[in-house]
Formats: sequence, C-alpha cells, structure tokens
Amino acid sequence: ALRMLPAKYPFWQRSVFLTSALGGRGIDEVWGNITTFIEEIRRNGLLAENRREQLRNLLYGILEGMLKKEFFSCPDVTKLREGIERQVVSAELSPFTGANRLMEAFTRRR
Repeated sequence: ALRMLPAKYPFWQRSVFLTSALGGRGIDEVWGNITTFIEEIRRNGLLAENRREQLRNLLYGILEGMLKKEFFSCPDVTKLREGIERQVVSAELSPFTGANRLMEAFTRRR
C-alpha cells in the first residue's frame, strides 16, 4: 500500500518496519531510519526550507488573526454585519457586495 502513495521526497526510499514496543522489537531500526532521514533533509537544505515556510505561514496566520479581531470588533462593522448577512443569506445581496460594504465600513474608520 505504501507504494501507492506519492512520494513527498523523491530522494528518500520509504521503508516499512515490523515493530513491537511491548516486545522491544524493531524500535532501534525505526529510530535509525528516522535519524538517517533527518540527516538527509538537513544535508540537502529541506529542513531549513520547511522551517522557513513554517515561519512564513505563522507570520501570516498571526496577521490574519489580528486583522479578523480588529475587523470584527469595529463598531461600524458590528452595526451593519447582521443586516448584510441576512441580505446575503436571503439572496437579496451578493456575498461580494456584502463583503465590500463591510470592508468600506471598516476602512472608513481608519
């Protein structure tokens, strides 16, 4: 079944191990495989690249959370939000137009 999954890292040959934590079998082999893999992704720069991507995603995730908090706590947005949502749900207003109106209310205060 492992062969049916696409390889995330073409340079790495995936392995299957028979292990038993209770019986103490195969644990050293699995751990050895893990450490070899980590050494390999460090050597070819993938570990550092993955970390940079994680940090970039964290930056934008935090920013998105801050913007959402600021947006939804804006009094002008709060006043309009329920009415616009009701109009969108009843198909009186397109979601795009509703979003634009809320964004205008938000940016007007800035």
